[in-house]
Amino acid sequence: MTLTYRQHTEAEIRQLRGSSAWLRFKLTDFLGVASLTLLFYAGGGWFVGKGVAHLLSRAFSAPSMPTVLPPLLCSVGATWAVVSIVRGERARSVARQRSEESTAASLRGGRVELVECDVTEAAELEEYEDEGPGFFLQVAPDVLLFLQGQHLMVDDFPACKLSLARDSHSRFILDLQHSGQRVEPKRRIHTKKFGGVEWLQGGMFIRGTVDGLPSDVEALPEQRDVLGEAF
Repeated sequence: MTLTYRQHTEAEIRQLRGSSAWLRFKLTDFLGVASLTLLFYAGGGWFVGKGVAHLLSRAFSAPSMPTVLPPLLCSVGATWAVVSIVRGERARSVARQRSEESTAASLRGGRVELVECDVTEAAELEEYEDEGPGFFLQVAPDVLLFLQGQHLMVDDFPACKLSLARDSHSRFILDLQHSGQRVEPKRRIHTKKFGGVEWLQGGMFIRGTVDGLPSDVEALPEQRDVLGEAF
């Protein structure tokens, strides 16, 4: 494994600045998500209320008693939908602010890390929903490179040779190339959410071996990036 450095190109600067574009507020997207959320929770509450009302009517022969349940549960669902929408929008805003701060720091004092490495073994992190597969790649005797995303959904990945360019501050991957024979993953690691754990970021180098990985990624101890220590 080799590591060299260079400054950002103009294209990479634009790439970094655009990395948080998907987090920007868009009225059409917001209205679409809000409408679906309200429909799901409020509509779900109404139908659950109707079902429970029907059961109560049959059980107690009192058709007038449960008539308030559908509108009541619909109101509860609508309230929960509003809470969920507000929480989601707040989380999006915070994530965008952090991303923009990280980008600004990268452009002030960051540089590009160019890593050339050979992959000897691999473990696959199961795909969560449609976010793309993840891989733990053995690139040194005690160093694993973690990668994840839909761009890895190709038949010849992971390959035995990788070329990675990432921002030294944010660790945002600017370019990834692979070549050579495919390395068949020897293990499959389970996950319950995208990325498995919050601290694990695509393009991150961590200590460990493929054989030493836990069967569930949530059991993986938190680490810092160790690329600079591997040389």
